[in-house]
Amino acid sequence: MAVTSQDLNLRIQYWWVNHKLELRRRWVFSLLLLDALLLVVVVAYVFLTVRGSVQLSRQVTEGAATLAQPVQVTNRPADVSIQNQWGVRNANGSTDFIALVTNSNTEWYAGEVIIRFTVNGSPLDETLSTFLMPGQTRHVFFNRTGALAPSSRVDAEVVSTTWERPSSLFDSENTSFSVANATFSALTIISGQQTDASRVTAEVTNNSIYGFWAVPVTIIVFRGGEPVAVDEQVLRQVQPFETQTVTAQWLQRIPSGGEIVVEPYVNAFDEENRLPVG
Repeated sequence: MAVTSQDLNLRIQYWWVNHKLELRRRWVFSLLLLDALLLVVVVAYVFLTVRGSVQLSRQVTEGAATLAQPVQVTNRPADVSIQNQWGVRNANGSTDFIALVTNSNTEWYAGEVIIRFTVNGSPLDETLSTFLMPGQTRHVFFNRTGALAPSSRVDAEVVSTTWERPSSLFDSENTSFSVANATFSALTIISGQQTDASRVTAEVTNNSIYGFWAVPVTIIVFRGGEPVAVDEQVLRQVQPFETQTVTAQWLQRIPSGGEIVVEPYVNAFDEENRLPVG
């Protein structure tokens, strides 16, 4: 027997009447379950938000405390050091102030070092400005009008240093000089009247791959560990691997038998001081 549409409609209505209560119960249970899940999601969201806010506030507080502390620089250059300092009285009434300084940093170039001398604790008005190549130790000096009392105490201090860290140390590592045949001699100059004089000569060789327009040379005569005379001469147009003779002369009698220090130096990073190649 065929099922008509009217019979199908009656069966659906009959099924709905018999299961309506059960469907309502399931619907209400589904809504309650969905509400419970939404509540769990809301509670978890609030918890995570509060926790993240507390952590962020702690990190901000710790960061502020860190910024408030002094920055610990672990890769900064060591200070330029002064090993010794002297005052040398000259026959003409002036004084040469000398200091032995060292840049112990092998990767840092001291582009400008300001040194101040004091006499019996009183600083001089003038200051000395110089430079030091990486790892360099040498004497520096300047001359000042006015004689120094024999019992005066001379001190020196580094006032300031301008540091540079070259991207390449090639120029510095390939610039060097050597000194040979440093000799001292006492002279007598006769020009209207007899005058005592002293002279130092030395051979300076440029072992660099560069030539230089000018190479300053500091010459110091020591006796008993104390300097008795100091001068600076400049060699002009020194070619690579060339040897030139430098001469310093003082119009005064200097005691012989001491040590002669001859120190050529040049700023290897100063490209304007280099002779053209070829």
